[in-house]
Amino acid sequence: GDLRLAWHASRIDRNEVLNKHVWLLTTVIELPDGTTGAHHRTRAPRTTPSKEALVESIKGLEEAGIDQVWVSSKLPLLMFLFPAIVPLVLLGDPMVLIMPMLGL
Repeated sequence: GDLRLAWHASRIDRNEVLNKHVWLLTTVIELPDGTTGAHHRTRAPRTTPSKEALVESIKGLEEAGIDQVWVSSKLPLLMFLFPAIVPLVLLGDPMVLIMPMLGL
């Protein structure tokens, strides 16, 4: 599971989550045998949790004895799109060259 999350997330101390601009990916779930365990989501939640919900999640992690949690930085989508826009503006749309070569 760690390698799957290492591509886009990092581990930090549970107490640092409230002070950073991150998505909390680690949650506590109840296992079929009645005990609780850590679950690490791969994707960030669709909606930003409220401050109270985040505090409750951190309390649950503390009660479960989980000190290190997986988090993902809250980065804007344009940060990832901008590097692709620059060559598109400078060089033009590559599909204009590819489509005639394919006979389309």
